[in-house]
Amino acid sequence: MKKKSDNLFNDELFLEFQEKKFINSSFKKIFLKGVNRQNNYVEYVISIEEKHGKKILNCFDYPIDLENLAFTPESYKKIVNEIKKISIDENISNIYFKKKISDEELKKKLLEKDDALDFIGVESSIDLNNDLEFINKNFSKGHRSSLKIMYKNLKYELFDYKNYQKDLVLEMMNLHKEVSGRTTRSTDTWRTIEKMILNKKGLLIKVKDDVKIISFAFIFFNNKSAVYFSSCTLREMFKLYKNITHKTIWESIKYLKSINCKSFYLGITKTHYSRSITDKKNKNIDLFKSSFGGEKSNFIIYNNLENIKF
Repeated sequence: MKKKSDNLFNDELFLEFQEKKFINSSFKKIFLKGVNRQNNYVEYVISIEEKHGKKILNCFDYPIDLENLAFTPESYKKIVNEIKKISIDENISNIYFKKKISDEELKKKLLEKDDALDFIGVESSIDLNNDLEFINKNFSKGHRSSLKIMYKNLKYELFDYKNYQKDLVLEMMNLHKEVSGRTTRSTDTWRTIEKMILNKKGLLIKVKDDVKIISFAFIFFNNKSAVYFSSCTLREMFKLYKNITHKTIWESIKYLKSINCKSFYLGITKTHYSRSITDKKNKNIDLFKSSFGGEKSNFIIYNNLENIKF
């Protein structure tokens, strides 16, 4: 039996979003197939990205991520070797490949001077099989206190495929532009977000201060997992209201549990090493997300696999 990957970052709509986001790149799809522990053939999509005269092997500008697909060890190794062969055949400059590592492996990697390392960090996911009380107890004391603050003039509205209003994502686009001070991506990417919602894979949260819209957040999900995909809030509102993002994430958790989603991916919560510069803003965001608790795992992103053994 053949099935598509249920990895959220390999979903067709996510790949469509990425392709529209990175307009200065061209992408060629490559389909990989492997056998999982349930003896099903799983299809996973990677891409050859061409930009600035270079060819890069990735997943539409996202690292290749074979984790959580439950491939058999033999199949996993076969796919990695296939990726290496594609790299040689296509004259690839870099391969971006993500892999989970144990605490012991983390210690070793932090001592290595390996040119193949692009990033070492920690990511967190909230197990939505737990009840709300348990999830809340694992938040930091500060986050729990913030959630108790009530602002009577703030209203949180949730929109999914059942009550979505046409072009509502364009309101988020306009707020995003106002916050950023510029247009950061095309209208087509926002239309893909709209498509995600209408295809039962998205939740849009709008926050209003009386009648004025002050914040938006978008959650992307499938029947297995969800990710805090995008958000924007008028910066001056953080001084007036101390918990806009806290409550948005809490409302997201409650919604995701109601549709029986299993896991809520918060993203990177700590950076141990990055080849590129990590600014203070991103470090503060990582710290904020880490205070929601969840299950933490270490991971590496390689930029080539030439001498990497699996």
